[in-house]
Amino acid sequence: MFKKAVRMDQEVGYDRTVRMYDEGYPPTELDRLMSKGNIHKGKFLNERFHYSHYLQLKVIYNLNVDKVLEIGPGESFVADYLRSLGITYDTLDSAPETNPTILKDLRDWDPELSGTVGEYDMVAAFQILEHTPYCEFSANINKLASATNKYLFVSLPYHCFGFRIKLFFSFGQMKRFVYNFSFHLPTLFKNRKYRKQYMEEFPFAVHYWEIGRRPFYKSKIEKIFKSSGLKIISSFHSENPYHYFYLLEK
Repeated sequence: MFKKAVRMDQEVGYDRTVRMYDEGYPPTELDRLMSKGNIHKGKFLNERFHYSHYLQLKVIYNLNVDKVLEIGPGESFVADYLRSLGITYDTLDSAPETNPTILKDLRDWDPELSGTVGEYDMVAAFQILEHTPYCEFSANINKLASATNKYLFVSLPYHCFGFRIKLFFSFGQMKRFVYNFSFHLPTLFKNRKYRKQYMEEFPFAVHYWEIGRRPFYKSKIEKIFKSSGLKIISSFHSENPYHYFYLLEK
């Protein structure tokens, strides 16, 4: 059966040993990572994600929320730390190895059927919503908005270019002054490209859309938030500008 599948792949030109276009890994490498049980293990231990984790922790903790639901917790770094501070922090994921509170794919989850309408003070989704087609984005936002009674906190990939200037002055450990100035613009590149077979086999590894690529402009994204009854409290880049945050309120 396996040999036949390989021949079919070759007939349609799907070489599993190479990555093409915007594919992050060749299929054979994804197979190897998946066989280990957690393809994200250790992936977030770098400065690109460190800055964003800090923002997630800081914003959620400072809002004094009691009960949070995060969609797609990754390695659960944020979830575990905030639980240690006394916050009830549930997670939803289709991957059992992340030990989610709710074992379900976002596409199959219905807050009304699961009895979670308005149950949470905040629903969060960080670098998750781009892993489903853009045509599902509005429905996903409506789902998340229905499960929270106050806040929705999301981050989305923002394909942009620009610069950041950071001045840091300190005297001892506690006395410090930090000044940040940043300026970023969308690249307006074409949307990412993947092979059809790759998208079908590894949808979790695909970015179906990103802010800053045509035609996914910020104004278009923000219009969907507003149509879902959400008010934008603030929006900002992480120090990794590819991660763009929205803090929204019902």
